[in-house]
Amino acid sequence: MTGFVAGTLVHTDKGLVPIQEIKVGDWVLSRPELGGKDAPTEYKRVTRAFCFGEDELIRLSCQRDSEYDDTDAPIYIEFITSNHPIWDESLKEWIPGRIQT
Repeated sequence: MTGFVAGTLVHTDKGLVPIQEIKVGDWVLSRPELGGKDAPTEYKRVTRAFCFGEDELIRLSCQRDSEYDDTDAPIYIEFITSNHPIWDESLKEWIPGRIQT
């Protein structure tokens, strides 16, 4: 089981929407898990929506990489389930959130 916690904002074609309000037919910004670094990030139609209930949560903290962005953006914090796939730029692959460093 993978997923985000309630309240997580999702990029949709209508703007940011809390994940618990996303429904089948909505358009959300997406990137294929197995697509590699050159996979397109684009809006895709939601075909299924589900809730897993309680699961172990991981606190994910990210900061912009100065190599790509010279702003002093604050650290971005998100909570995810332990199996949610996270893109690891150094490995160029998706890994489960629980092993993200």
